[in-house]
Amino acid sequence: MDNQIRQTAIKTRISNLINGSYVLKGGLEPNYILYNGQKISRVNLIGVVVSKNQSEFSNNTSLIIDDGSGRIGVRSFDNEPILDRVSVGEVVLLIGKPREYGNEVYIVPEIIKEIRNKKWVEIRKLELGLSDGHGGAQQKIDQKADSQTSEEEVVEEDDGPVNTTSAESLLKIIKNIDDGEGADFQDVVAMAKSENAEDILKNLIKNGDIFELRPGKLKVLE
Repeated sequence: MDNQIRQTAIKTRISNLINGSYVLKGGLEPNYILYNGQKISRVNLIGVVVSKNQSEFSNNTSLIIDDGSGRIGVRSFDNEPILDRVSVGEVVLLIGKPREYGNEVYIVPEIIKEIRNKKWVEIRKLELGLSDGHGGAQQKIDQKADSQTSEEEVVEEDDGPVNTTSAESLLKIIKNIDDGEGADFQDVVAMAKSENAEDILKNLIKNGDIFELRPGKLKVLE
């Protein structure tokens, strides 16, 4: 009888896995990633599928997922069809075990499924204590409620560059010009006409509100 205890799936960010140290153990003790004193042998991630590939020599499929903090590979073996059920662009919940090969960390999936209700993304941010760099998650909610800047004010202002803009306005611009292939980073900056637009966009990427479908192409994670 197998007495090995099933490890808890730790809710974390991809950057923590990438920046941690992979520790190889023997016997029944599981391998794990050590990050800030925490041992992570199973993970619970929420991210966007940005790439999907199938091996030319087998039916094995691999993915790359992005949660705004970084990207990590997801690999299935033994012709398991678990990754065939998700597509590029979907927001997914992933539970699996971190592994390392050639100094590259990847995830072997146990469960992966699409998240249709994107409010789970916001819940995960609150669980991880993430902020937008302007005072925490609660202030971010308050800023949305208090924001008086409309999309039209940002896009149609022609009297020279404005000094500031809001994250909410940038999200609206991205949604407005995204043709399905993502909104061009520089186009968003130009339409915002703001001195701090680039910094806010970088914060939005860092905190997982938006992601790069590919370099320079932005998509809203909602």
